[in-house]
Amino acid sequence: MKLKNINWKKVFRVSMYSLLAVSFIVLAGFVSKDKSNITCKGIRINIEDEEQRNFVDRADIIQLLNSKSKKIKGSRMSEINTAVLENIINTNPYIKQAQVYSTIDGWVQIDVQQRIPVLRIINSVNESFYVDNTGNFMPLSDKFSEPVLVANGFLFDTYVQQHVRDSSAYIKGDSIAKLNTIDQVYYLASYINADTLYSSLIEQIYVNPFQEIELVPRLGNHIIILGDITDLDEKMKKLEVFYRKGLNEAGWDQYETVNLKFKKQVVCTKRKLINS
Repeated sequence: MKLKNINWKKVFRVSMYSLLAVSFIVLAGFVSKDKSNITCKGIRINIEDEEQRNFVDRADIIQLLNSKSKKIKGSRMSEINTAVLENIINTNPYIKQAQVYSTIDGWVQIDVQQRIPVLRIINSVNESFYVDNTGNFMPLSDKFSEPVLVANGFLFDTYVQQHVRDSSAYIKGDSIAKLNTIDQVYYLASYINADTLYSSLIEQIYVNPFQEIELVPRLGNHIIILGDITDLDEKMKKLEVFYRKGLNEAGWDQYETVNLKFKKQVVCTKRKLINS
């Protein structure tokens, strides 16, 4: 048998890889066996953005687990079902996502992401709730209030609806008429929040009896009539130019309404002077 054509370097590499694989499997077996005998030392909880918002704290999570009779500290690590714990924690309406896993040194680690509100709805029956940055509804909290845009007026959607529809497909397809008013309001709020200038100018969204959207600015006593979110970029750019040039020259209290509904123009109604 001829051996001169054997690639000894290749044989050596294959042998080393095989040895490493076997060693890893054996070591993993020892670690797994050892881990199964470890008693849980306790829970470590990390809450993302807890300095910015405080919808959830560590006590809430511990109380939720205790309410489901889930004993963790003192239990064997092999008896702790982290998937079940995740499902329990995710029932909290202020939590977007929880990840639960065990560590090699005997701790249960819980990483929590809080939901981020972008809009507060006060509907026509005075029911109030948040809409988060994924379009899902979330209740108000007694512990923490997020400073977000408020939308009120003739909004008939209720908390039972649970979420808004994704507006992007309708807007790209120029089918805005198919969107509910609350869908348009949510898209508008997200649009305003994404721009530092607009978010500094606008503090409230109002839906009038004709289902037209109006904006309440932080400065001045006028109302901005938007209509709907058709050509929103164009409308907001018109408003920006009007604020920079028109109001700065005429004065912020000269107008009662600023109407952006019409193409390529801003129609203003002057405030009526009251004779003394």
